[in-house]
Amino acid sequence: MTINDLTVNISHLDRETLLSEWHWLIGLTKLPVMATLAGDVFVQDSTDGSVHFLDVVEGTCTQIADDGASFQQMLSDREFVMNRLSVQLVTPLIRSGSVPAAGQILSWRQPPVLGGSYTTDNLGATDISVHFSMLGQIWRQVSTLPPDTPINSVTIE
Repeated sequence: MTINDLTVNISHLDRETLLSEWHWLIGLTKLPVMATLAGDVFVQDSTDGSVHFLDVVEGTCTQIADDGASFQQMLSDREFVMNRLSVQLVTPLIRSGSVPAAGQILSWRQPPVLGGSYTTDNLGATDISVHFSMLGQIWRQVSTLPPDTPINSVTIE
């Protein structure tokens, strides 16, 4: 299994707008550089070159590398790849041939933040832009709630 098997091509998408629903968390200077098959994304800050990991399950963005070269080195670290590219989660789908078509990414049928399970069975192919838009909107709406607050509804625009 290679990095190409565990990522999706986002080069055809507008990097300036792909994560617009996440600007509340990541700001305006971080642009996507690599999307994982499991629906997370690595972003690079255009002001200092640092690379961050936007985890759409946790609704967090954390710096993982000081620059692009350091990030490239991390991609050769087996443990880093296993963890950040959700290898255990997506391997059953890859092996069964159930990978998304071009322009799609694996997304949550019911996002874990809304009670969905963190399992392969809860993943399905979705348009890349729709994936990041919907999850960004959901996380924006629930991010200020106290832990364990019941969520009765969300609004998707």
